[in-house]
Order: sequence, then C-alpha cells, then structure tokens
Amino acid sequence: MSVSKEKSEDIDYTANGHDHAANMMPTLEQVQTQGSITITPEMFERMYLAPQNKVSGDLRRTLGNPTPIGLGGFLIAYCPIIFSLLGWRGYTGNGAATVGTYYFSGGLLAIIAMILEFILGNTFPAVFFGVYGGYFLSYGATITPGFAAYLAYAPDPSDPSGGLEAPAFLSGLAFWNLMMGIFTIYCTICALRVNLLFTLAFFFLALTFILVAASYWCVTEAGKMVVGHNLQLAGASCGFVVMIIGWYLLLALMLTTVDFPFNLPVFDLSHVVPSNTELMKKRKNKKDLEKNN
Repeated sequence: MSVSKEKSEDIDYTANGHDHAANMMPTLEQVQTQGSITITPEMFERMYLAPQNKVSGDLRRTLGNPTPIGLGGFLIAYCPIIFSLLGWRGYTGNGAATVGTYYFSGGLLAIIAMILEFILGNTFPAVFFGVYGGYFLSYGATITPGFAAYLAYAPDPSDPSGGLEAPAFLSGLAFWNLMMGIFTIYCTICALRVNLLFTLAFFFLALTFILVAASYWCVTEAGKMVVGHNLQLAGASCGFVVMIIGWYLLLALMLTTVDFPFNLPVFDLSHVVPSNTELMKKRKNKKDLEKNN
C-alpha cells in the first residue's frame, strides 16, 4: 500500500537512471481513495474482508483496521463452544465454563468492530460482526443462571439445571441455530465477492449451525439420542474446519497490519465474481458501441 499527500512534492522516478515507476507493484488495477491512500482491490479485501467500495473522507487513513479485532474476538469465543460439542478432554456443559468469553470476546469485541466498520463504510463486515456479536451475547445470557432462561423449562424449580435438557428448551435452541444458519448462508453468498477461504469459512459455519439445530431436535425425540449425538459431532467437525480457516485468516490479517515481508494467500475472488456496477458499466459501454456503429 502506498500513501501520498495531496500537496506532496513531485518525485523524479527516473533518478540515477533507474525507472522506479516501472518497478512499482500494480499488476492489479489501482484504486485511489480520496486522493490519500492507493491500494489494490485485492489488498483491500485482504485487510477488511469486504469488496472495495468508495466512501467520502479519509477515515480509512485516520483510523486503524478493526477487522482483526472482530475476527479475533469471534474465534476466542467460538472455539470453546466447538470443543464443548466435540467433548474433548471431558469439556461439556454447553460451554458454560467459558461464558465470559461470549460476553467480552465474541460479544463486546465484535460489537466494537461492527461500529468501527460501520464508520469506515464497510457494510458487509459491520453486518456479520454485529449479528455474530449479538449471537454470542445472547448465548452467554442464555446459559447464565441469573437470566433464568432454562429455569422456565425445569421440571423441578429447585433444580434449574434440569431445564437445559428439557425438550421445549432444546427445540428453542434448535430454531435459534437454524436462523443463524440461514443468515450464514447469506453471508456465504456475499463472501463470493471477497475470497475463497472466507467463503469456505461461512459455508462450514452454516453447516455447523444447521447440523447442531438438527441434533437438538433429534435428542428431543424418543429413540433418536444416538442420531442426535452423531449430528452434534458432525456439526462440531464442520465447526473445527471453520476454526482452522479462521485462525489462518486472522494471521493473514495481522501480517498485513504490520506490513510483513510476505502475505499468506487467501485466494481473492473480487476479480472472479464481478460486481453489479462493473456489469452495468460493461452493458452501457456495449450499448454505446452499438449506437456508434
């Protein structure tokens, strides 16, 4: 990424007999933002996990990149849930041992990232950080005894934990996960304009939500406990794939923030899947050519 001031002095790129301008990177189309920052569309989507868009002002030069904050908070809260579903090292109980991470990592950090992405004009990251941040805050509240979410379903009021296994409570969780799965499918479609790894992460996350929802419904029916457990493991396995991709993407983002000597490949799709604006421009140019001919 190259940074230039609007009133900067003219620079002689042919000093000492070398044409430095010819050696500059732009194998991709350069996009200039408000005359202050010039980056490629590929670098933009790598930094913000969103397609390049034009906004007024120079906030992207003034403010830092909030995307790693939101992604890091998501992963720290998300991973314990997957470990709980897998039952590794005896960790079960709906991830209640790490309820604090749902409030302050998956919830608070994601909401902060959402606000900053919104200010920067990055709508897509703002949407998914906001929704997943709300999910983690809601999940933390659901398993916090003080909110008494599962107490209403407990057969014995003196033993609130019994409500965690009540069919009506589990059915409610299933519908919740199903809605999250539908939202994540929408994110998967939108991520086709970003990069391949991001798209795969959303795809497997959608499978995780849907399979976990199915597992909740199965365990509420007689004779389907084994099927429900297998669906839970299948969902957790998809969730583990999301973990691997997510930590890789986070490292790629953090390397970019410090201008590391090399970048991890994320397989950019912003030039593979054209934007509607580009398609409309091509149609207009085609019509203009037909008129001229």
